[in-house]
Amino acid sequence: MTFFDRRFAAALLAGVALVATPAIAQKKDAKAAAAPAPPKLSKPVAVALQEAQKLQQAGDNAGSLAKIAEAEAFPTPTPEDTYFI
Repeated sequence: MTFFDRRFAAALLAGVALVATPAIAQKKDAKAAAAPAPPKLSKPVAVALQEAQKLQQAGDNAGSLAKIAEAEAFPTPTPEDTYFI
């Protein structure tokens, strides 16, 4: 009887392992999918917008608007650039 019990226990553990493995893989995939990619802005636009944000946080709204205008004047903006401006 103990031989049968060992076989049953081994089969049960193998079955649990087969069922649990895809669930663990799905959790890892879900974590990777949950992290959004940062936006891809053009370098000059990104720099101008970062400076505008710093100026706005410092209370210099006129300087911030000037930096935003500088970002808007970029000759070939990407769709992401246009969205963030």
